[in-house]
Amino acid sequence: MIRRDVPKGLSMDTLGPSDIQAVEAKLNNLPRRQSGYQTPKELFSAAAG
Repeated sequence: MIRRDVPKGLSMDTLGPSDIQAVEAKLNNLPRRQSGYQTPKELFSAAAG
């Protein structure tokens, strides 16, 4: 899933912290079918209370 935002062939070493955080935020807010179309962020919030 990371390769949707970081093209194959591009070294991950060239990414800065802000780039990594942007990809992380995008993935954590992406609904997943296997989770009833909830986002990982929603699932974590519900589990953490």
